[in-house]
Amino acid sequence: MPPVVAVVVVHDPGPGFAEVLTGLADQQYPNLNTLFLLTSEPGDLPTQIKSRLPGAFVRAVPDNPGFGPAANEALRLVEGSGFFCFLHDDVALDPDAIAILVEELYRSNAGIVGPKLVEWDNVDALQHVGMAVDRFGE
Repeated sequence: MPPVVAVVVVHDPGPGFAEVLTGLADQQYPNLNTLFLLTSEPGDLPTQIKSRLPGAFVRAVPDNPGFGPAANEALRLVEGSGFFCFLHDDVALDPDAIAILVEELYRSNAGIVGPKLVEWDNVDALQHVGMAVDRFGE
C-alpha cells in the first residue's frame, strides 16, 4: 500500500471537528499518516488532535495565509509520501474513503481524484460529485 498523508488545514474549527477527527482515526487504509496545519490560534487543538490521533503531526502556520498556501506547507514538511489527501477542518470521512480514493487512482490511472461530497446535516444532499481536470491542471 503506498503511503498517504491526510493534510488537514485547520482554522477555528466548528463543533463537528470531533467527527472530523473520528473520521480520520477510523480510516481502514493501513498506510495513512495525518498532518494538521493550524492557521489560527491553536488553543487546545493540539491536545484534541493528539488524543484521537496520537501519531498525528501538528504544525502551526503563522498569519493564516489561506487554504492553498497553508496546504502547500505539506510539500516542505513531508518526504516520501506517494499521495496526499487535502482536507479542510469540516470534512468527515467515511471509514473507507482513503482506500477507495487510492483504489480509484490506480484503477483509472489518474493523477488526481476527488470524492463525492454531501451536506454535513443531510447526507442525501450532494454538494459535489467530482470534476474533470486536463493535463494542464485546468
